[in-house]
Amino acid sequence: MDWVAVFADGAVSVEATAPAVNAVIGAAVTAAGPIMDLLLEIAPPGWHPMVVRGPQLAPTEPRRWLRRRLEGLLTEVPPPAGVPHEIELQLENGLLQISLLPASDPTMRPDDVTGPFVGYIDDTSDVVHRAVAGKRRQARGATKPVLAAVYTAGFGDHEVEKFDIALFGRTVVHQGRSEVSIDRSGVFGKGEGEPTFAGALAFAGLGWRGGPDPVLYIHPRFTGHLPEAIASLRTRTLSAVAIDDTPARSKGALQQLGWPTS
Repeated sequence: MDWVAVFADGAVSVEATAPAVNAVIGAAVTAAGPIMDLLLEIAPPGWHPMVVRGPQLAPTEPRRWLRRRLEGLLTEVPPPAGVPHEIELQLENGLLQISLLPASDPTMRPDDVTGPFVGYIDDTSDVVHRAVAGKRRQARGATKPVLAAVYTAGFGDHEVEKFDIALFGRTVVHQGRSEVSIDRSGVFGKGEGEPTFAGALAFAGLGWRGGPDPVLYIHPRFTGHLPEAIASLRTRTLSAVAIDDTPARSKGALQQLGWPTS
């Protein structure tokens, strides 16, 4: 267990995990980082540089080598004339594509560089599902009740509904029957007997400047007691036909934890 939280009316064991969601975006930005840094230094005035595609540099392509190649290509760039200028450079790991967008002021020095656009399918629910399921072995021998604390690091919107899918399952609407049911495919959706986790604390949308208080997900088979400081959070529970939401009875959990909020 990562820690035990003790309150006046009880204690809980906590196993924390911070899986990176939509990692493909971070990988693309990381690969293009050295190229973006160089462009910020050497791009000619009057242009906004944008890395359209930026492959990972190979070990044989150090920053100094890339700087010389880019400086040679940038010396051929004409003065801004209202239309973009494209630059391409074949690297060992792929084609580098740069677009220079004309600025309104032809003397302006660029103060930022736009990174590559990345197409992706949001994988938040799948990543959270795997992360919590992978923590069950560590939680089995802990003093109960046990909570999984989940913070989704990385890119994405981290909506509560993504945690619904990961922990409980998907809401299914049956066409023609005006009927709604739950596909209990989440980590907490199936099984029998006493659960390993009493529930989970989902830190959805948390950033360096704060965010909403954590959301408490109660395992459908948990019948024990949780301290009031935790039970009073916004709570999500799974019924036979729906995921029910109970508003928080108290607020300001992040401030009590000392998390910066501005």
